[in-house]
Amino acid sequence: MRNWTLREREMMDSMLECYRQRWTDDGDVGAIGEAVAFCGLNSYPLPEWCVEPVWGALAVFNETGARGQGTPRSRLTDLQKARQRHGLVKLYMQLRRKPNGKPITLQAACEQVANQLKHHNVTARAVLESYRQIEKETPKSPI
Repeated sequence: MRNWTLREREMMDSMLECYRQRWTDDGDVGAIGEAVAFCGLNSYPLPEWCVEPVWGALAVFNETGARGQGTPRSRLTDLQKARQRHGLVKLYMQLRRKPNGKPITLQAACEQVANQLKHHNVTARAVLESYRQIEKETPKSPI
């Protein structure tokens, strides 16, 4: 932590006081973000009036997630399910063949996986969406 001169501390505190007034008088939420950025960029300690709203925002984010996309934990769980379904579809497509020796289609593989996961109420459409999601996110080899 840097040692601030008295003059520097006074300047920093006056700047933070402007942010605090915007927050307390006007209810300007942006003032909290600006104060956090200001303190972070200048390696200055975050004032106490700013800490509580930041913790509150983090608590809300952890409960609801960003923009209605779910919490970080639920997004991770959804991604893990999608990867599992993708892996099962790939496995079915590699191992299963039609009686005439031709490989099965993507749709048929998704239906097979959905049948295996029917006790989890998974549809072939959900499996196909999971497969396409992971395929879209997976980088392709240039070779």
